[in-house]
Amino acid sequence: MYITRLQAIDIAISAIKQLPDSSQNRQAIERLENIKNDCKAIDWTQETVRKALDEWAEAHGRNPTVTDLAEPNMPKAVTIQKLFDMKASAFLSIYYPVKKSKRNSSKYTVMTKEEWISDFINQYNSICPASAKEYNAKRDNDSPTWLTVARYLNIATWNELLMLTGVKKNVRSDDNIRRYTVEHSSPSYEKISDLLRKR
Repeated sequence: MYITRLQAIDIAISAIKQLPDSSQNRQAIERLENIKNDCKAIDWTQETVRKALDEWAEAHGRNPTVTDLAEPNMPKAVTIQKLFDMKASAFLSIYYPVKKSKRNSSKYTVMTKEEWISDFINQYNSICPASAKEYNAKRDNDSPTWLTVARYLNIATWNELLMLTGVKKNVRSDDNIRRYTVEHSSPSYEKISDLLRKR
């Protein structure tokens, strides 16, 4: 035979009342009566479940979760499942969704395609990089990498990005390359050079 919580409390109170009268026994009975009042069964209906959840949400400033259903005077998960023919977690996620905090968004999450292109061109012209690697290394810290820009613009390569944005490709010219000539002036080198010339 199944015994409910309320029946178990009544049995405990009756048993204590059979014991000799003492301050400790009176306190135990009083405690059990308080627990019994808190545990009184509620005849849950769909309306009373919604009312209890609405009141809880208003009192706490947020929607309840499955964990909160364990609190006194709240419908239990099994009750919600029986009344609404779905798991309590599914019921709560549909009718009492928990609002997720918004992440800090950067300006790049709300930019148009034209703004992405304009930002890349400005960054590119201020850096004058000769390669994608150099662009990433010298770009502003809060600026996205070229690959992020390319991905947003639905292209895959650095050269495609340059073509799409119309920037002039910076190539290191031979004029910018310094040439060094090493001259040897040691006696050994002179001797070897003379021998080679005589051959």
